[in-house]
Amino acid sequence: MVKPIPPTPPRRRSFPIIIGIAAALLLLAALKWEDVARRLRDGTWALSEERQQEMEDTLDRNEHAEQYVLLATVSGWYKCYLCEEELYWLNKGEIAKIGITTNRAERYSQKWLEDNRVEYIIEVEGDLAKVRKAEIERIASYPFLPENMARPKEKRLVVPVFHKTYAFR
Repeated sequence: MVKPIPPTPPRRRSFPIIIGIAAALLLLAALKWEDVARRLRDGTWALSEERQQEMEDTLDRNEHAEQYVLLATVSGWYKCYLCEEELYWLNKGEIAKIGITTNRAERYSQKWLEDNRVEYIIEVEGDLAKVRKAEIERIASYPFLPENMARPKEKRLVVPVFHKTYAFR
């Protein structure tokens, strides 16, 4: 049987991420007390309207989180961040990633999902504590899933291929 030729993994572009982080750090460093405080008519102090909205948005996101899996849409070679070999064979429907997000729109674009040949499936929705617990339990049970146990022992994974750490985070 002829093995398929592995595709060339996409190159990671970290420069824009570094620039974004640097810009965010500069912005945070430049933030002054006067930027986040306002005096009310009665003389007391409160958060500025912008800072208040930022706080409410963050709290709201924490109430609306989701635990998801990325599933392989086709059988083939997938980038494996923690494997000795760069590529790992996944069958269609096998888990490539287990994660959580509070902002799905900013997590993965449709193009990224298509380019990486995975689909995004929500497994648990709720507040951040609930979905975080579900994520930890799902990652912890991954080594014993039927898809992983069906592999030869020396090919079994501790975490799915798209994970970049063994930690539960």
